Amino acid sequence: MNLSRLYFSLCLIICVFLLSCGGKKEQEKAESSTEQVNEEAAYGRFKDELDINPDVVPRVFFRNLQDGDIVESPLYVEMAVQGWVVRPAGKVKKYTGHHHILINRPFIPKGEIVPKDENNLHFGKGEINTVLNLAPGKYTLCLQFADGAHVSYGKELSSTINIIVEEPTRIEESTGNENTDVSL
Repeated sequence: MNLSRLYFSLCLIICVFLLSCGGKKEQEKAESSTEQVNEEAAYGRFKDELDINPDVVPRVFFRNLQDGDIVESPLYVEMAVQGWVVRPAGKVKKYTGHHHILINRPFIPKGEIVPKDENNLHFGKGEINTVLNLAPGKYTLCLQFADGAHVSYGKELSSTINIIVEEPTRIEESTGNENTDVSL
């Protein structure tokens, strides 16, 4: 009789231990998922359109670039929208749209269609990052948000920065024959 109680107690302890371990993993997974959704929501990649916040003043911006930056090409660009949702082109839904990068072009006035050419880049699949290959020089980049039919939301949902693209830094191999003058 004591042996069966011992066996039962041991089984009970093992079950409690296994359940508590699984609970921690699920809690960690839930916390990680919440953090990811919160970060995505902050930059317009919402899981659910119910997360749209019409009380927030919407804005678009370059996440990794600032006005006056000096960069090299190819240039990695991260695009973001706050308060609204990035969705692929197609359906026109309130508080949603997709990004366009206008190179050396001003914002597109509200209600006008964003043209498509080498200076007006469309990200109609809902992309939030891209790589630009730009020759050395000065550039104006305008991030423009537009609806599912490529109709601009105007200046209110645009952001313009100026950047300078420099020649890539090249490191030349030493032949060992160079004279190096070092003063200490």
